[in-house]
Amino acid sequence: MGNAAKPLMQVGNGLGIGEIHLLLFHDFPLKISILKSQPSPTSPLMHLPPQSSEQLDTLPASTKATLATPLQIQPINIRALGSFCLAFLLFFTLACSEMEKAYVEEKNGFLAVEAENYHSQELDQLRKWYRIDKHTRLDSLRDVDDSHAATASGNRYLEILPDTRSNHDEPLIPGENFSNQAGQLAILNYQVYINNPGKYYVWVRAYSTGTEDNGIHVGLDGQWVASGQRMQWCEGKNQWTWESKQRTQEVHCGVDEQIYLEIAEVGVHTISFSMREDGFEFDAWIIEKAYQKPDGLASFSSQ
Repeated sequence: MGNAAKPLMQVGNGLGIGEIHLLLFHDFPLKISILKSQPSPTSPLMHLPPQSSEQLDTLPASTKATLATPLQIQPINIRALGSFCLAFLLFFTLACSEMEKAYVEEKNGFLAVEAENYHSQELDQLRKWYRIDKHTRLDSLRDVDDSHAATASGNRYLEILPDTRSNHDEPLIPGENFSNQAGQLAILNYQVYINNPGKYYVWVRAYSTGTEDNGIHVGLDGQWVASGQRMQWCEGKNQWTWESKQRTQEVHCGVDEQIYLEIAEVGVHTISFSMREDGFEFDAWIIEKAYQKPDGLASFSSQ
């Protein structure tokens, strides 16, 4: 086939008013000719019977000249067009895949997550989790502590603010700066994929400077089970510290091996954390089948 092609479509009964030339052979161009000015549905041209092109003579000379002048579109390289479409399709597929996958995957009974990589936040009207880094102005957020971003994982962390109760001398306001009931204030949600169902101990890396900024709750799939309530820190003050202890009426500093989640099924789950005390500083968290305290940030290298 040569470079010339017969029109696949003609408008105006062979008068050349509009033509489409389509060549789909490797480097052959796609050429389209269209009307510079499209007639309206009431135009006489739109109602011309197949053999009545002579009626064009009844149109004004200026209209005939306009209709008879096609607008030429520059040839399009089919190979280039195909490459563009393929690249766009690939990008769209990968983007959709990442959107669908918006979770962290557990492997071999272990999963580690940076606190700031949460999926969503809710019930944050009174207290809210804020990302803190070296550029954050804490005075504008009503935080009595200095920033601890320099020693946090990735030099950033989360904190529940404002912080209005950092010690026993300041007023305790249930439902505002304190919540002994899980799932009532400042909830963070994380989507995870579990390959190996079972019992997982929860470890959190936190920074505590006082007696009233060292508690948090953890839940699973919208449920705030008893084994996820009242995580407590007493040791490791003024530094980032991993802990997995539950505060009880008898032991206020917490009991080992009592903070855990029972995950029964393979698939996507939501692990959530909610406020117990405002001013809580949250750097990272881990779930693991074995009860063993993480070694600094070395655990993240195995994720």
